[in-house]
Amino acid sequence: MGRPHFPGPEAVAAGPGPGDAMRLLRRRCEAGLNARGLDHDERAAVQLEYELSVIRRPQSG
Repeated sequence: MGRPHFPGPEAVAAGPGPGDAMRLLRRRCEAGLNARGLDHDERAAVQLEYELSVIRRPQSG
C-alpha cells in the first residue's frame, strides 16, 4: 500500500528475458503508427523514439 505496483511482463504477454517487454512495447507502438497511417511519417517516428527512450531511461531514487 502506498507504493506503485507494476505487473510482471507475463501480464502483457511479454517474455521474461531482458528487453522482451521493451521489444513488445515497440512492436505495439509501431503497429499503432501503421494503423493510423503514420508508418512513413518522420515526425511520428522521431516522437516514438523519444518516448521509448524516456521509458527505457533508468529510474533514479
